[in-house]
Amino acid sequence: MLLLKLGYMCHSSWGGSTRIAVNLAGEMALRGHEVHLFTLSPLKMRYRGEDLVKEHFAFPWSHIDCSPATLYTEWRREFIRAYRAKVIHAIKRHGLDILHYHYAVPFAEITKKIKAFSGFQAPWIIGTLHGTDVSNAAGDDRSKLARSLKSADILTTVSCYHASLAERNFRLEEPPTVLPNFTDFHTHPVGGRLKWSRKRLPSKPRIIHISNFRPVKNPMQLVEIFAGIRRYIDADLWLVGDGPLKDEVNRRLRAKKLGPHVRHFGLTHDVGSLIAESDLLLVTSKIESFCLVALEAMVIGVPVLATDVGGLPELVDHGKTGLLYPIDSPQTAVNQAIEVLSNPAQWKRIARAALDKARKYNIRDGVSNYEKIYRELSLPYRMAQESPSNDQRLAF
Repeated sequence: MLLLKLGYMCHSSWGGSTRIAVNLAGEMALRGHEVHLFTLSPLKMRYRGEDLVKEHFAFPWSHIDCSPATLYTEWRREFIRAYRAKVIHAIKRHGLDILHYHYAVPFAEITKKIKAFSGFQAPWIIGTLHGTDVSNAAGDDRSKLARSLKSADILTTVSCYHASLAERNFRLEEPPTVLPNFTDFHTHPVGGRLKWSRKRLPSKPRIIHISNFRPVKNPMQLVEIFAGIRRYIDADLWLVGDGPLKDEVNRRLRAKKLGPHVRHFGLTHDVGSLIAESDLLLVTSKIESFCLVALEAMVIGVPVLATDVGGLPELVDHGKTGLLYPIDSPQTAVNQAIEVLSNPAQWKRIARAALDKARKYNIRDGVSNYEKIYRELSLPYRMAQESPSNDQRLAF
């Protein structure tokens, strides 16, 4: 079996792209590969309770004026130089076969510069596009990012929608390969005990919203929807996460006299346990490339009510594995929430169907899809090393 030396580049925030990168790195380490994780600041990486991955970071949090809830993409020049130096040092010292970045900004530009660096053997570059790295790029930034993306040997992304958007926005010769996000069903915090096994919904259901409270997550609409639900159902709202709009969301909830029915949890790694104690996940995003938190709710058996945008319809089948509403119609979301929370049979049916679909996004298959790409890239090179006259990769 070909064991590889793998490097992963990701942000230090707690968003979906980081969680996928960390889980992928940890699972690859469990499979025997040598794995290195590169972040700007420490993640305190432990996977299934073990220190499996060699971590490399450029600066501690005290040097960066942001919280783990912030997707920090506008790196200062000294951060980029320090980060790039860490990666180059690891490549030269450990001889990485693969360098895989998660999120294009700023990693596509960094890997482009690494490829251009002379004096060492460059690894294969794989880039995974996750979110606003594709949807928000515009003007000169889009042109610059497009040039950087083309330096990758393989581009992947997490949904068909996002692949089409990337191909169009960056004028790629072909769309990125679609490798959906995944979650670990067998080690989930609920331990396989699903909420839909209960005979009925509670008299006071809990609605949960999990996000980084950025404008793209559209949290102000959350206030409007919850206020509408409260007119008909005695429900509670759980808010999980932190971000720039969270204080404004709380102010508006208090203005509508909804404060007593809202509970705040802030940033937490134990998202699964909170979802397991909830009855409906509400997603109000303006755009989602995939929506990992929706998958995490589905695998626990909690129905999802989400905007009909981006890659969400590929994960949530409206009326079957969840509910979707037009982003410009919050009243539709109110009506759908009232219906499903007032109908235990419908709630249970959706929860069961959601679980069945979520099984298709298991970590075993998700990681194996990436591992196959790594092997397909690395095996010809390993063979070429044994026959130098047939070397298929250039040394810089």
